[in-house]
Amino acid sequence: MILKSAFTGLVGLGSISCLHPNPKHPASVPKTQLLSVSNLLDNSSLFRNQIVRVEGRIHQGFEAFLLLDKDHPSSPEGRIWLDTGDDQAFAYTSISGREFLDAAKGNSMLKNFESLTWHKPSPIAFDTSKRSWVRLQEYFSKNVSPLVVVTGRFDFVELGYLRRDGSGTYAYSPGFGHEGAFHRRLVLQEIEQIEP
Repeated sequence: MILKSAFTGLVGLGSISCLHPNPKHPASVPKTQLLSVSNLLDNSSLFRNQIVRVEGRIHQGFEAFLLLDKDHPSSPEGRIWLDTGDDQAFAYTSISGREFLDAAKGNSMLKNFESLTWHKPSPIAFDTSKRSWVRLQEYFSKNVSPLVVVTGRFDFVELGYLRRDGSGTYAYSPGFGHEGAFHRRLVLQEIEQIEP
């Protein structure tokens, strides 16, 4: 088995999907229930690994693809990383950076990792050839962050996560997006509505 360095894991795995399935809640929120970014931020554990329908503003910029709170788009706390792709060839478990580094110091690291409970995220597919994606790109070309209603899988990690791919390679990331800086992510499934 191969073990990637902590540094590689910290900076190189920003857009990987992983989160704990939440067996206490249904696999998706009813289609009629429209959530705000604030709803997701305030109830992240409740909506973890759920298909949700959310209203907010999409912002695209340098190393940023974000869903912002429509009422407070400039608030740094009101941001969720967006992804259009989903890598399903891996499993994950929740682990902190400290736990990863402590395990890396010992000789029993691989044994410790193999004994963890591993999960596989719900698959998501997004078609970037759809008209809604093309319209979104038109807004971005004009430097506009449009108001949208989107559907996707909500991912949430509190401390970070350990990733194991099909070849047995392990890597750690503190979160999603650029340099793993985001603890919340929405993997897009559908863009229902776009307004300026």
